[in-house]
Amino acid sequence: MALKVLTSASSTPPPHSKSHPSMASANEPLQLDSQRKATDPDVDESTLPKGWESRFDEKGRKYYLDHNTCTTTWDRPSSDGSSPATDDVPFPLPGGWEWRLDNKGRKYYLNHNTRTTTWVQPSSLDAVAKELGPLPKGWEVRVLPGNKSTYFVDHNTRTTTWQDPRTTTYQMDPLSVFRRKIQYLHRMQRQDIQPGVFQIGVRRSHIVEESFAIISKATALDLKRQLKVSFEGEAHMNVVRDWSNLLLERLFDPASGFFKKDETGSLKIDPTSNKKPQYLEYYKFIGRIHSMAIIHGLLIDPQLVQLLYPVLISTQKSDNGSDKSALMKSIAKIKNINGKRMLATYKLIDRRTGKPFLVEVKPLENGSDDEFLHLDDEEEFFEALAIHRCSGGAGLQMRALVDGFRELLRKRDIFLGYTRPEIEKLIGGISVIDIDECSKSTADDSDGDLTPYTHLDLFWKVVRSWSLERQRTLFQYVTGLKRVPATDQVKVLSAPDGEIRRVTILGNVERAVPDKLEDTPEHILYIPPFENFEAMEGSLIGAITDCSWREATLISDLEDLSIAEDEDNTKSGV
Repeated sequence: MALKVLTSASSTPPPHSKSHPSMASANEPLQLDSQRKATDPDVDESTLPKGWESRFDEKGRKYYLDHNTCTTTWDRPSSDGSSPATDDVPFPLPGGWEWRLDNKGRKYYLNHNTRTTTWVQPSSLDAVAKELGPLPKGWEVRVLPGNKSTYFVDHNTRTTTWQDPRTTTYQMDPLSVFRRKIQYLHRMQRQDIQPGVFQIGVRRSHIVEESFAIISKATALDLKRQLKVSFEGEAHMNVVRDWSNLLLERLFDPASGFFKKDETGSLKIDPTSNKKPQYLEYYKFIGRIHSMAIIHGLLIDPQLVQLLYPVLISTQKSDNGSDKSALMKSIAKIKNINGKRMLATYKLIDRRTGKPFLVEVKPLENGSDDEFLHLDDEEEFFEALAIHRCSGGAGLQMRALVDGFRELLRKRDIFLGYTRPEIEKLIGGISVIDIDECSKSTADDSDGDLTPYTHLDLFWKVVRSWSLERQRTLFQYVTGLKRVPATDQVKVLSAPDGEIRRVTILGNVERAVPDKLEDTPEHILYIPPFENFEAMEGSLIGAITDCSWREATLISDLEDLSIAEDEDNTKSGV
């Protein structure tokens, strides 16, 4: 049933009539109004304050008359007459329910769980709770005051849902929890996508300079439009993935002067970059590239996550006020200025003012520690502290990078509750086979027969002996892509015949995570038996280094490599 929702502000109730309520009027027959009151279960005149009554207009919409002030309103007054109430549902609705008004002012109930509507008021939240029992660990129920709608907060994943966790099975294994996190984040961010297209046309040889010129001039709204990229002089259109990979490869190259690598191979900001023209604008541009990738679902090189992670979680709330106070005093002093208790430090710059931090604090009950008077000050301070500690003497560059990174994201604390590997997988997906996790998937797909296959064990031994670069080549052979979302399923299964073949089932694009596990893309490699390690390794290397599969289209369910080779031979006239 499709209903058009009309809020109470969209029209005005009938004017107050000074005639006695028992006197009928031409516009509102007393007999019809009385019949409606007698049959409407929501009409209870005894709960209205003195001098009030409810009536129905000619369209059947209920309104309220205040004979004390000779006024009318759509909103039901509270029992003491202090202020109109915005609803007349006396109790919270069960999880996923809310009430609305149709275009005739009639109340109906919407069930978000089943996406259905009904005129019948559902049972109360308390009645459902008694039947279902307590919520699982880490869950909380919240009620919106306006229409008594109820939703649930999963503190385990920092997500919300209409579905009652007592009626829905939520798996708590790490992959399932991670899946729910990124489903929620992706759903929230996709709401911010703007209509239209944002065009990026550059030359490969000048990709950094020309991309910088285009993106730096664009507004945040422009960057939220669908991306369309083309390389000058090339026929292929909309090569967004190719563009982002090449662009970051050039920017991350130490020769560019923006980053350098430490002894572990991790990226660090090059402090000497301040000698480059427009260096702060370039770091903001790099941050914007990452922000665009998250909102548009692009999978990019996640090397910067290790550098940014301490800043992304800097606003993580701690219940221990003494710990916060110790951090504050480690870099700042408490001073009395004009009768106020102020935290002051010249080492940290307040992003909002561009000056050293000077914000008001108040003492804790223990008398020896302090806390921020305003939450915004606390968040800004600890973010500035994180930037100071991890920037390696390049605080201005780090601030510009963080500002660009956060520009398109919905919330400042969007990554709270994420581990660093989870953010890396969110941004970069996966590019090598996770041998341990893949081994579990293989066992789960063995139709109940958990007897280990000797040749599959041999496969894991071969892959573990390979270099990271060769493992990535194998991954690309299996999936058809250099990166896939971390929630995709990569499996290695026993083949019924003597061929090594791959099966790639793509159910979506980039990071758009399906709601149901059975709709998740699968990438499967079938391995036949081999006599020994050398024979298997030789066959695998031969398969993944054969150039024909790189030019083939992604292989669909149950189609092996020989089909793609036949297509290539046909095209070449062989």
